[in-house]
Amino acid sequence: GIDPAASDPFLKLTFCGKEYTLRSYTAEGDRYVFSFNKIAPHLMNETIDYKLYATLRGETAPELVYAADYSIVKYCTNMLTKYSDNELLRTVLVDMLNYGAAAQKYMNYNTGALANSGLTAEQKAWATNTSISYNPNGNNKAYSTITDPTVNWTKTGLRLEDSIAIRLKFTADNITGLTLKVTGGGKTWNLSSSAIQTTGETDENGDPVYVIYFRGVLPTHFYTRFLFTFMREGEAVSNTQSFEIDSYVGNHLGDGDYKLTSLLWNMFYYCKSVTAYADASGQN
Repeated sequence: GIDPAASDPFLKLTFCGKEYTLRSYTAEGDRYVFSFNKIAPHLMNETIDYKLYATLRGETAPELVYAADYSIVKYCTNMLTKYSDNELLRTVLVDMLNYGAAAQKYMNYNTGALANSGLTAEQKAWATNTSISYNPNGNNKAYSTITDPTVNWTKTGLRLEDSIAIRLKFTADNITGLTLKVTGGGKTWNLSSSAIQTTGETDENGDPVYVIYFRGVLPTHFYTRFLFTFMREGEAVSNTQSFEIDSYVGNHLGDGDYKLTSLLWNMFYYCKSVTAYADASGQN
């Protein structure tokens, strides 16, 4: 921590050649907690250089108060050493590194330095190794329907190069004023039309296809049923679509692509161990 009288703390990060400034934080005692969500699974071995600035007691301008570098791999390695007797936590950490390595292979990214390359034989044995159960019919573009929708779903899946993000493609007469309502796990999210992107694709009728990403997914949501409905001025303008990650993963495990299959299995293992850890610690 730093002097409690310090004010206006902010963090400057350098990650994968890009610079970020984080000003939003939560305070935990004399510690400042910043969140950074740009670390995709295949980037776990990449180093984050960070510098903490704050205006100290009696000063008027921010000063550098701390600087260091870190990575997900370094974090997991340190935690495995520190908590080697915690069976649930160590499994999460090993599964995370295996997931990162599988993502590197899938993305063909820095495969000479895989995230799990530093694991010992003993640590490798801590990984999850179980069969998967899934709902084969969890994904339904017409979970509930309306008359004459002006927004129509075309294709939904996972953005695998991201941290478990759901990619939803659709056509629409007009995207102005649209809001995507998402429900799942007892929560509701609303994504504005500013989150909608063009794809450059067209459907069979020649209409433009749009895409929107839902990034509110946590590893503990593997078996959660998410419902997606486009709204305009409080009224549904699309059918409600259901999507379950387990259904997507289970239905794609037999696609014959080794790298994809490995990534999906390791994603499942990671989600399973995180859920077990969260359940045991009362965080789920």
